[in-house]
Amino acid sequence: MKKYLKILPWFAIILLAACVDQEMPDLKQEIAQIKAEKKVALLPMPAFPTETIVPYEGGSVRSPFEDFDKEKKDAIDPNANNNANALPPGCIRPDTYRNKEPLEGFPLDSLTMVGTLEEGNSMWALISDPQKIVHMIKVNNYIGQNYGKITSIIENKVDVVELYSDEIGCYFERSAAITMKE
Repeated sequence: MKKYLKILPWFAIILLAACVDQEMPDLKQEIAQIKAEKKVALLPMPAFPTETIVPYEGGSVRSPFEDFDKEKKDAIDPNANNNANALPPGCIRPDTYRNKEPLEGFPLDSLTMVGTLEEGNSMWALISDPQKIVHMIKVNNYIGQNYGKITSIIENKVDVVELYSDEIGCYFERSAAITMKE
């Protein structure tokens, strides 16, 4: 049986070669017909516009890594009394020219303390926002929607001083805390 399997492919090739017409008139007719067809002229390639090279001249402008409102911040002291008739002396005002921190977008009561980390003398608090994202904060960071500033962090509590506006535009301080739920 194995002997016949070796001969079978050769037999098939010989059989197919015998069936082919050596003159191949249909193929010659098809080639003659293709050559006789009218040739179509191709359109020339379109000219591509040349690129203009623009040199980078950003060295003379403000760096994107500097504070955006640095000039305004230096010119106006947020705690200064710019209009003596409008505000009494010693009036506390929040710094509205600083960049907002991520946890300032949430009310203080919606934030949850989930832990602390200690590195050398520094204590960090881990605060979870309403979307369950945990943020690492330290003393002097801002938190909450009332200009809350973190004053101290201990193992299970974060002390915050918030600023609330009164009727004449001054702000007064109010203490608050975020404690860890057990």
